Amino acid sequence: MGIFDRIKSAFSGDGSSTAADDRGATITVYDAFGRQLEVPREEWATKVLPSNLAEANDDPERLYSTIVAALEDGFVAQLVEPSARLLEIDPNRERSATVRGIVLMKAGDLQGAHRVLSNYIEQFGPSGIALTNLAKVQDAMGRQVEAEATLWHALELDPNQDNGLLWWCAIQRDKTGQQADFWKAMQQAALLEGSWRPQLWLARQALDEQDAALARRLYEHVLSRAVDEPEVLMMVSGDLGNHGHLNEMLEFVLPVYDPGRHDPWTGLNLLEACLTTNNLAEGESLLHRLFELNLPPLKERLFYYSAEFGKLRATEPGRVAPDDGQIDLEVVQFDRPIWNYGLNNPTWLFTD
Repeated sequence: MGIFDRIKSAFSGDGSSTAADDRGATITVYDAFGRQLEVPREEWATKVLPSNLAEANDDPERLYSTIVAALEDGFVAQLVEPSARLLEIDPNRERSATVRGIVLMKAGDLQGAHRVLSNYIEQFGPSGIALTNLAKVQDAMGRQVEAEATLWHALELDPNQDNGLLWWCAIQRDKTGQQADFWKAMQQAALLEGSWRPQLWLARQALDEQDAALARRLYEHVLSRAVDEPEVLMMVSGDLGNHGHLNEMLEFVLPVYDPGRHDPWTGLNLLEACLTTNNLAEGESLLHRLFELNLPPLKERLFYYSAEFGKLRATEPGRVAPDDGQIDLEVVQFDRPIWNYGLNNPTWLFTD
């Protein structure tokens, strides 16, 4: 999986069709200056999306990205034919079969989705991602026992699928109604060979229970195996920040964080930790590297941190404050805790 493979969010939910008008009236895009624009959904569906799909018709990479972006935006009917085209031209058979199965499932063609995924597994062998989505189709068909068995087999092959893992744990919890059974299932998954995502979630539980020592051991396990996996550093930094462990965030995440490889939103968590702990040198160094990415949706928040670090620098011992007039600074408003920004929602990374 690449840096936050966009197909992930299309796996969520119960497999039912999602109407485009359930997602709001507009599609959010950004211009070259980082300004947020809202395009009416109807205009996007009738003009922009068909044009994008037509332009990508012979390019499997671009067609895949366009389909998955449209799935995230809640479009389904417009993707039935393009997903068939992707299945025809994409050399990545697992990817194209999975996308085709998801589109058919969301469009209500459960038999077609089952056939596509089963054919892939029969021809190329089982994989975690194909089996997880086959389990979703089976569940939508009312074959819950079979779906649960298929899902566990998927986790045996790949215990680090976040959607499949959380679904498995939720199934075990729902059998008894006890949240403790969710965590027992997570511990069961953590025993599977090659696992690291279950440990990531168990670290969150350890922090909730104020067991910082256990969380530390679990994070050491995760970062030794999955530091470059999508969302790992975002979740580690977010959970540590939410629980007030800012120094630990800087200890674990800052040395391994690379803005060029990892989720830029993790960088915002680190900037906030640097600011709160008065770590000016590390904060300004990271700020410079994040500015170099030139990502429009990030710019406003980076200017905020630039101003805040400037204030911090002005209060350093031995520094004389300027007396040549008042500098006006604009404060950026945050509508939720900084640790939550970007979690499972970095759609802007793939905006054309």
